[in-house]
Amino acid sequence: MNEKKPISTAHSVSSTNGGEGRFKLGRSAELLVAARLVDLGFDIFFPFSDRSPVDLIGIWEGQTQRIQVKARWTTREGAGQHVTVSGVRSSNADALVVYLDKPTPSFYIIPSSELNGATTMTFYPGGRSAKRPKKYWDEWRDRWDVLKCSPECT
Repeated sequence: MNEKKPISTAHSVSSTNGGEGRFKLGRSAELLVAARLVDLGFDIFFPFSDRSPVDLIGIWEGQTQRIQVKARWTTREGAGQHVTVSGVRSSNADALVVYLDKPTPSFYIIPSSELNGATTMTFYPGGRSAKRPKKYWDEWRDRWDVLKCSPECT
């Protein structure tokens, strides 16, 4: 029988088997990023489907940017904030925006071409780590200007 599949994420496995909180937190981060972009003068569009490889589209003076948003809401005391970014590539997103809620709200705007295949990133918004990580991402903190130019200008 041809059973129709639901077209919303309300019935997806991740939202019915305990993942509902993660879905809502992810959507909250997307809305925070969108609100910040609107405040900066961007036009914002959300993809029609929640199954899209990007979370939102930002437009600045005719330049379109495909944006993937990742967030970390809980922290570990005295440690870096780990964010899983597997699947974000320059072929499906122009930029990654990472939102960290603690110790103070922080945004990192990173061109996807800078990820170099990273699947997990560690951020230190409260200060540098005593143990050197694979890469620091400090240079991308609050770099909203990255989204105001073409991917080639970063």
